[in-house]
Amino acid sequence: MSYGSLSASIVNHFNKVSYTLDGKTYKDIKIFKTDPKNESIAPAVYVNGNKQRMENMNPPGVSSSKVIAKINGNPMEYGQYNDAFYGLYYVNSTLYMDGKQLSGTSDTALNKLHHRYYPCFCVKTDGTVNIRWFTKDNLATALPYCNSIIGSAHPLVFNSMSVFESVVKDDVEGIRIADWSQLDNTDYHFNNGICGGTAAYSANRTFLGHKADGSFFMVCFDVSGIDLRSGAKLMVDLGCDYAVSMDGGGAVKMRVADNYTNGYPYLK
Repeated sequence: MSYGSLSASIVNHFNKVSYTLDGKTYKDIKIFKTDPKNESIAPAVYVNGNKQRMENMNPPGVSSSKVIAKINGNPMEYGQYNDAFYGLYYVNSTLYMDGKQLSGTSDTALNKLHHRYYPCFCVKTDGTVNIRWFTKDNLATALPYCNSIIGSAHPLVFNSMSVFESVVKDDVEGIRIADWSQLDNTDYHFNNGICGGTAAYSANRTFLGHKADGSFFMVCFDVSGIDLRSGAKLMVDLGCDYAVSMDGGGAVKMRVADNYTNGYPYLK
């Protein structure tokens, strides 16, 4: 079942398309699709006091020559010395949380993890993806199976279903993820307070998704704003089994390296 229609089929690397849903057309959507045969994703993490512009950011342990596309990440505070990011990250065998590098899974900062904390987009060592809301205890158990963890703002798609259209529960605790008619229900994972309660508003957005064939989608709405319910439908229509919303507003940006733009103009 499709919720809406795309103006063109999505190919590997850069795409610029429109998406029509319920009679409304969202224009100039930027979508970067990785080639599942030889491309993946990883977070570029810079801590408080060492914030960088996107053009200078690369994942730890990854040469800049191997980075072919970038999007903005999780919520943060503006200014060089303000909080660099919120959420939990794991990359290059190192944990980061709320702008700081952690000492490991015994770090006391992890005590604040709870069911409404920033959702974790987990890229597993077997190439699959899941979305988790960790506790300190089960993070230690799960981490050996994670290649990387990317902090995000909101869940969109879980087990190939929009979290706003169905009763979708997480795989570990059985907690319902979201209810569009009750976005502020604190019994659910969805935390509308993240990003200032703007889930139902049309705003510029950045999405990250994964498809069962191993493809990743990086999606930027920097021209036509969209609400999260409509955005989740797009990610389902792209074929995602898991997808999240990252930061939004003025931070939405995509950069694409030469030879990966599919003939589109300069994308720096």
